[in-house]
Amino acid sequence: SLHDALPILIVSDLHLGDDADGIAAIAAVRRQCGYEVPAIVVTGDTTHEELQRAAEAGHTVLVKPLQPRKLPGTVRGMLP
Repeated sequence: SLHDALPILIVSDLHLGDDADGIAAIAAVRRQCGYEVPAIVVTGDTTHEELQRAAEAGHTVLVKPLQPRKLPGTVRGMLP
Protein backbone atom coordinates (compact mmCIF):
# COMPACT_ATOMS: atom_id res chain seq x y z
CA SER A 1 0.00 0.00 0.00
CA LEU A 2 1.01 3.64 -0.33
CA HIS A 3 1.36 3.98 3.45
CA ASP A 4 4.03 1.26 3.43
CA ALA A 5 6.07 3.36 1.00
CA LEU A 6 6.13 6.45 3.24
CA PRO A 7 9.30 7.08 5.26
CA ILE A 8 9.36 6.33 8.96
CA LEU A 9 12.64 8.16 9.57
CA ILE A 10 14.84 10.68 7.76
CA VAL A 11 18.62 10.81 8.20
CA SER A 12 20.19 13.85 6.57
CA ASP A 13 23.46 15.70 6.67
CA LEU A 14 23.06 19.34 7.65
CA HIS A 15 25.02 20.64 4.66
CA LEU A 16 24.11 18.81 1.45
CA GLY A 17 26.39 20.71 -0.93
CA ASP A 18 25.65 23.45 -3.44
CA ASP A 19 24.06 25.45 -0.59
CA ALA A 20 21.41 22.74 -0.12
CA ASP A 21 20.26 22.47 3.47
CA GLY A 22 19.30 19.31 5.34
CA ILE A 23 16.76 21.12 7.52
CA ALA A 24 14.98 22.48 4.44
CA ALA A 25 15.12 19.02 2.80
CA ILE A 26 13.54 17.42 5.87
CA ALA A 27 10.80 20.06 5.88
CA ALA A 28 10.12 19.39 2.18
CA VAL A 29 9.83 15.62 2.76
CA ARG A 30 7.48 16.24 5.68
CA ARG A 31 5.29 18.50 3.54
CA GLN A 32 5.11 15.86 0.82
CA CYS A 33 4.26 13.12 3.33
CA GLY A 34 1.78 15.23 5.26
CA TYR A 35 3.15 14.29 8.67
CA GLU A 36 6.13 14.99 10.95
CA VAL A 37 8.51 12.23 9.90
CA PRO A 38 11.09 11.85 12.70
CA ALA A 39 14.49 13.13 11.61
CA ILE A 40 18.15 12.86 12.51
CA VAL A 41 20.54 15.57 11.34
CA VAL A 42 24.19 14.55 11.08
CA THR A 43 26.80 17.30 10.91
CA GLY A 44 30.46 18.04 11.25
CA ASP A 45 29.60 21.73 11.68
CA THR A 46 29.86 22.31 15.41
CA THR A 47 29.29 26.06 15.36
CA HIS A 48 26.78 27.07 18.03
CA GLU A 49 24.51 28.70 15.45
CA GLU A 50 24.21 25.61 13.26
CA LEU A 51 23.74 23.18 16.14
CA GLN A 52 21.11 25.48 17.66
CA ARG A 53 19.34 25.85 14.30
CA ALA A 54 19.06 22.07 13.92
CA ALA A 55 17.92 21.59 17.52
CA GLU A 56 15.35 24.39 17.23
CA ALA A 57 13.93 22.64 14.17
CA GLY A 58 13.16 19.75 16.54
CA HIS A 59 15.59 17.25 15.07
CA THR A 60 17.89 14.84 16.84
CA VAL A 61 21.43 16.06 16.10
CA LEU A 62 24.46 13.78 15.83
CA VAL A 63 27.94 15.26 15.41
CA LYS A 64 30.52 13.69 13.09
CA PRO A 65 32.66 11.74 13.40
CA LEU A 66 30.11 9.29 14.79
CA GLN A 67 31.05 6.42 17.04
CA PRO A 68 30.23 3.17 15.17
CA ARG A 69 27.21 2.30 17.33
CA LYS A 70 25.85 5.84 17.68
CA LEU A 71 23.73 6.04 14.51
CA PRO A 72 22.15 2.56 14.74
CA GLY A 73 21.44 3.09 18.44
CA THR A 74 19.82 6.46 17.78
CA VAL A 75 17.75 5.06 14.91
CA ARG A 76 16.51 2.16 17.05
CA GLY A 77 15.50 4.61 19.78
CA MET A 78 13.40 6.63 17.33
CA LEU A 79 11.53 3.82 15.60
CA PRO A 80 8.14 2.63 16.85
